[in-house]
Amino acid sequence: MAPLYELWIYDRTGVLKRRVTDFLRLEYVKVINDVGLLSFEFQAGHSAIAYLEQDGIIEVQREDPEAGITRYVDFGGLYVDDWKRYANRDGNSYFRANSPDYTDLLAREIVDWTANTTNRSTFSAAKAETIAKTLVTYNATNSATTANGRRRTSDLTNKTITIQADGALGTTLTLGCAWQNLLTTLQGIAKTGGGDFNMVRGTGAAFEFRWYNGQLGTDRSATIKFSLAYDNMESPVLTRNRLREKTVAVTGGQGQEGQRLLVTRTGTNYNATYHSRVSFVQASQYSAAAGLNQAADERLWELEARDELNFGIKQTAAKMYGRDYFHGDLVEGYYEGVTATKQIIKTTVTVAASGGTQVEMIQAETSNV
Repeated sequence: MAPLYELWIYDRTGVLKRRVTDFLRLEYVKVINDVGLLSFEFQAGHSAIAYLEQDGIIEVQREDPEAGITRYVDFGGLYVDDWKRYANRDGNSYFRANSPDYTDLLAREIVDWTANTTNRSTFSAAKAETIAKTLVTYNATNSATTANGRRRTSDLTNKTITIQADGALGTTLTLGCAWQNLLTTLQGIAKTGGGDFNMVRGTGAAFEFRWYNGQLGTDRSATIKFSLAYDNMESPVLTRNRLREKTVAVTGGQGQEGQRLLVTRTGTNYNATYHSRVSFVQASQYSAAAGLNQAADERLWELEARDELNFGIKQTAAKMYGRDYFHGDLVEGYYEGVTATKQIIKTTVTVAASGGTQVEMIQAETSNV
């Protein structure tokens, strides 16, 4: 028996309105530390369309009883009234809509605190988890108010967003982030902060921001291995991109001309003899070397050449998605003599109706840890 998928449609208060199994197609993409996206398609006259409302909750429920996979939520998001109606050559009409996952809540706000506000827009030698959770607290929860000193009370105060207890984990960072998009800022923290983050739905329409020290998933690299020889890998592509890599970052902070604060940092792939590529990083929000070092390291991390192993996953009886491994897990990949521990950073699931059954395809993209 193949996996079974249901689309659950809730209103914006979290009350379940419809469970849909007769969709024509659904596809969802989950991305570590970024906004995932669900697309689904119905016949144009489907009765479930009437229950879709702005910021209503959409879930994809997945199960495979014969494989030992009990029902669980594999994707959750908020409907944003982004849709298209169209007809094919035969005159049949269809409705296709999109729904970002809960991380989209973080993309809706900025760090709306004036520059150099301690522990609000500026952080000095603080743990990555603490910085991330403080930023979300004062920009996306009921603490994000003018009464607490924020420039504008966030409209996210109209939602129930809470913060997981702070464990003060991750690396020690110095950061200046006034006026920056909240999600973009959190992504920068995660790059060098030693962890991942996520928005998780609780009861009803309540959401919690969480930090995962190390990585979102579980380290299964000792037992979950993908290769052509195991017949659980298809269409592998191994890429190394050296053309855009930079290994030296000259970073400029506050000040002008000869008085400007400058630091120089080198990346992990730097070699003075044969691999020196220099870039300039604009970081005028910082007045101390620690902040410039953080900005330089983040940029070098972004531009560092890495072996990228992308591949499609073949479901096997021995190793199945949703039972043996999950989005965000660490796994081992092997191709063309390269064996490495990788994190599943992007998972794409496509389900299409065919002859009264659901046909599933799963693809994964991995990255170095």
